[in-house]
Amino acid sequence: METGKRVHFMGIGGAGVSAVAAFAKAAGFKISGCDLDLESQFLKQLSYDNVEIFSNHDEKHLESADILVVSPAIESLDSNNKELLAAKEKNLPVLLGEEFLSQYMIADKKIIAITGTHGKSTTTAMVGKILEDSGFDPSVFVGAVVLDWRKNYRIGHGDYFVLEADEYQEKFLLYHPFVSVVTAIEMDHPEYFSNEEAVKSAFQKFISQTDEEGTIVLGENVDLEVGKIRKKTVEKQKINLKLIGELNQTNASVAATVASVLGVEDAKIKESLSRFGGISRRFELKGEEKGVKVFDDYGHHPTAIKATIEAAEKEFQGKRIWLVYQPHMFSRTKYLFDDFVKVFSSLNIHEIILVDIFAARQENKENISSRDIVDAVKRESVKYIPRFEESAEYLNTSTQANDIVIVMGAGDIYKLSSIFLEKLKNRG
Repeated sequence: METGKRVHFMGIGGAGVSAVAAFAKAAGFKISGCDLDLESQFLKQLSYDNVEIFSNHDEKHLESADILVVSPAIESLDSNNKELLAAKEKNLPVLLGEEFLSQYMIADKKIIAITGTHGKSTTTAMVGKILEDSGFDPSVFVGAVVLDWRKNYRIGHGDYFVLEADEYQEKFLLYHPFVSVVTAIEMDHPEYFSNEEAVKSAFQKFISQTDEEGTIVLGENVDLEVGKIRKKTVEKQKINLKLIGELNQTNASVAATVASVLGVEDAKIKESLSRFGGISRRFELKGEEKGVKVFDDYGHHPTAIKATIEAAEKEFQGKRIWLVYQPHMFSRTKYLFDDFVKVFSSLNIHEIILVDIFAARQENKENISSRDIVDAVKRESVKYIPRFEESAEYLNTSTQANDIVIVMGAGDIYKLSSIFLEKLKNRG
């Protein structure tokens, strides 16, 4: 490991890059970073004593750097960024966060790589917490803040490195795991994968990179060919959890199976899972004002939306449930349009509000709008209110004590929770 090197992290406020920067700093690399959003929750979790963090992009940041690590958003949306161009002119290695992680951080570790269309963040956090509670002292890399740790990573000194492996652009092929885990497979990321068969093919390649002495753990509905490598198929268990919903029972069952593969006793597994506090933006209670509870959730696929709302209906029987949903990316909305219409037509809750689509790294070449979904659903209780401020004001004037409001989506919809709670607080 070349720990004397200087590494500059561009987009250090992002979930992945901030965690990778923390690992690099702990390993002895000299690090610096820049981000246009110095208020990022992920940047705040990084201990940056003796680390220069800049609020702008400037090629001067690279004067003493040996490596540039960039967030995928910068590479895809800002390919003419002056730091990026300067790094290429200087022939500096330019790596994504996961590339740096795979090349410099995990070579001497036994990798437990957890992926899947649904549940990978929660399952990764659960496995990391079980191993921590069982004395394994693991390193852990998650795509969301683990509420028990108040950050999305854990720096350990044990043999195991538990990481959430992203299927988008097949980035999970950077890893050669000792334990490969696939929670579920469904069509997603249509901007990259042409169809569900292409998705399945990518997951097949992922598990083919598993260590011959290792194990492949497959969710109960995952059908992949494992060859000669040892396989464990997850069997659904009923586990005592703080978290609600069948999807979390599924996640816990996968995590329990992984921990058992590593030799953790069943009683220790269940004790750890029973105390697990969850991760951010997964049916996370953001606050309560005037008797209205406001939850925040990351769900952005029709299957996840349906599972979360069904869990909420079961948990809050007899209460009025409101959903504010922000579709994520034009291509996903277009490809899964019929599935979104089907789900929103089937949900038996008080009202559903759709705000404008979060563009992420795309232009609207599909010419699609949230209004199109609302028009196709054709229900009075499903409304199009494009902007956060308008939606929050509508909720403020329409909700009443004992109502449940769920703010959902993978973009910047989380901001609406705070706007709405502030309005509720000031409501007469």
